Amino acid sequence: MPTQSGVGGYAWAKKHLPPDPEGDRRYERRVSERNALLNAHTATQAWGAVGGVSGGTAHGAGDG
Repeated sequence: MPTQSGVGGYAWAKKHLPPDPEGDRRYERRVSERNALLNAHTATQAWGAVGGVSGGTAHGAGDG
């Protein structure tokens, strides 16, 4: 997976390159932004599934 290679590259850079506090902050911010996007996407999918189920039930009851 690309995330694993990205983390591996980050660990290699931490070990072999001079300290880069600004780069560390950018990396952490990017990771937290990606996690926030993933969480938002997962929540959206869950709500979509709930909405689809309740909508389908209401529609089915109306047809009956």
